[in-house]
Amino acid sequence: MVTYLFVLLTNLPVSDLFSPNQLNHRWDILILIFISTFLFPVLSILIMKHYKVISSLKMRRRKERTLPFSLISLFYWLSTYLFWNNKIFDSEIIMMFGGVSLLIVLLTLINTVWKISIHSAGMGGALGILWLLNQQDPYQKLYPVILVSILVCGAVMTARLYLNCHTPRQVYAGTVLGFTVCYGLLKGFLFL
Repeated sequence: MVTYLFVLLTNLPVSDLFSPNQLNHRWDILILIFISTFLFPVLSILIMKHYKVISSLKMRRRKERTLPFSLISLFYWLSTYLFWNNKIFDSEIIMMFGGVSLLIVLLTLINTVWKISIHSAGMGGALGILWLLNQQDPYQKLYPVILVSILVCGAVMTARLYLNCHTPRQVYAGTVLGFTVCYGLLKGFLFL
């Protein structure tokens, strides 16, 4: 989701988020984001499956999700630290990464007592970020992108329910948590 969001943001008329230098190196940065937020987590889950730490890639049992989600949280926090420490992005983008990292940590903690939809949380988080960017500068005309994002979010939620992976409560809770954390953290940071 973070890779998709980065591609979307670098191709939208979102003013002042990326410097011209960052846009010139967007593919290098995209590869780094893809490796740290997708490839490493997927490889770690495949290794856990190979060594039978988890029984299935679907991780239907709540208790099986704790170790993989903890590792994914670590990968996201390391990515956030890398981007912050090397000044790869401006502070708004770093806060977006920090918000997503915080969301993953919260989802991991919640998962220790209750199963929640990570997919819905990711979509809700992306929607929260887009919503705030549009609020910040309504002249950017992100409404079509937000509308498509709402439809995709609904499709993901429906798919999780259709596949019997989650209950409606777990799906709604994930979406609300994702939106609230990403929107709220960024809004708090931008208006300090």
